[in-house]
Formats: sequence, C-alpha cells, structure tokens
Amino acid sequence: MVLRIELNGDFCSDSERCSRMPDGFWWGDWEFKISDASRNYMLTISPAIAGNLTERTNMDKFFYMNNGKQFTAIDKDNDRLHGNCAQFRDFG
Repeated sequence: MVLRIELNGDFCSDSERCSRMPDGFWWGDWEFKISDASRNYMLTISPAIAGNLTERTNMDKFFYMNNGKQFTAIDKDNDRLHGNCAQFRDFG
C-alpha cells in the first residue's frame, strides 16, 4: 500500500526556513503498513519511493521519525517521549 502526501504552496514568512514559493508543489510516496492491535497499530514505512518532498534515502526525515512507531491515543500513550502527545494536542 502507498501513502502519498501532497503539499501545495508555502505561505511561511520565515525567510531562513521557508522556500518562498507560494505556488510550490511538493509530494512524496511511501510504502507502508499498519500492524494489528496486538502491536498497538505500529507503522512500518519505507524511505520515500518517489517525489520531491524529502530525500529518497534512509536520511528521509519522515521515515526516520515515524517508522516503527506505535499509535498513541489520548487514553493510551505508546511513544517513548515524556508525556502524552495525543493528550497534549487533543488528538488521537
């Protein structure tokens, strides 16, 4: 299964961190699967397989930050960080 993320336009005003391309279009494809409840719906994701959103290597930040992570909900914290990010941000 393939996950596609598309971003349209950069409206950020930080001149050092932003592309300054209000008409820009960035996209990326990743192969992914989600495990069952016994593994807390762990995400397995490949480095990017196509697109211009990130590097297509193991240095792909989306891959690095998300591969092997378990789903966290407001009532069940499965990440290794201090506090519950789902509770903090009011999302499941």
